[in-house]
Amino acid sequence: QIPGAGVDIGISADNMVWVLGTGIGYGGYPIFWWSGIDWVLSPGTATAISAGRGGSPWAVNSFHQVFTSY
Repeated sequence: QIPGAGVDIGISADNMVWVLGTGIGYGGYPIFWWSGIDWVLSPGTATAISAGRGGSPWAVNSFHQVFTSY
């Protein structure tokens, strides 16, 4: 087990790990990525998350909007 808690997780083919934390915010849960040592807070909130090519996150918020940093 690693530190932290989450409601959803996405892992890319190159092992980039994204997780939604448990604290609720406007539009969903906070987004974090795993640095190999600890979770790093990323901008935005979401209700579901996955990871795409190159490790980029794909997320949907509570307003049904889709976001990516791809």
